[in-house]
Amino acid sequence: MLARLPAAALVVPVGSLLVVTSLAVRSGVPMGEAALCLAIAAALAWQLRHVTAQTEPSPWPRRRLALAAGGLAFGFLAGSWLVVAVGWMHLARSSVTRHFDEPVRRRLRPWWPVLVMAVPWVWADAWWLGWQMRMASATVATVLLTPALPNLAQQGTTLLIDGVRVDVAASCAGLGLLQALLTLGLAAAARLTGSAAKTVAAVPFIVLIATAANIVRVVLLTLVAVGLGPEVASRTLHDVIGYGVLALLAWCGWTLFDRASQPPSRLEVAT
Repeated sequence: MLARLPAAALVVPVGSLLVVTSLAVRSGVPMGEAALCLAIAAALAWQLRHVTAQTEPSPWPRRRLALAAGGLAFGFLAGSWLVVAVGWMHLARSSVTRHFDEPVRRRLRPWWPVLVMAVPWVWADAWWLGWQMRMASATVATVLLTPALPNLAQQGTTLLIDGVRVDVAASCAGLGLLQALLTLGLAAAARLTGSAAKTVAAVPFIVLIATAANIVRVVLLTLVAVGLGPEVASRTLHDVIGYGVLALLAWCGWTLFDRASQPPSRLEVAT
């Protein structure tokens, strides 16, 4: 017999995620990024209401539970939130998939890499990538803006123009943007390809897109700083432009996905 997924199946993954997220926040992860990750988990869990489950759940998968325990333990001991995220994903997968038959498990398989993004690990573990994104943003922004602003000079991650100083600081590293874009990109790849391997393989391309998005943000903020003043760029419009770029990329990505998922039209030739 088949039934709806019982709410009890979500108690273990939801409870453990709240614990992991609170520990991440206490270790310094920004509250905004943690809230974004919790929203991701809630959205994915909400989608499970449409999936038909078995009345009698299967036994807990011991091998996957061992992977979950090892990932969580090693991640906490090593201070790697990415490893913690992978361990938590295996725990959530162990709790949920035991309620589904094999065909449903195969359909869900591409979505498990997306679930790794429910733990806020990018800000904590990818700080080195944040430095690279800052330097790339400052360098490319200088190249793009020099024709229009010939007095523009670059000093590391700082842009100087006619007494105006624009610092591509840690808050402009784009790591929050990277977490959001990784989530959106992985979700699109999971839905479009239906393959877990291809979903994971999309990560480098999503990182490149996030870097390009951060460059666009730095260029726009520099223009605002020159035109309206550094105060407006650093306070009033700093977050607005960042979220605006994210919304634009999400809209473009969804539009491209929509077109790619539609069957090709056929021309009918009258005879």
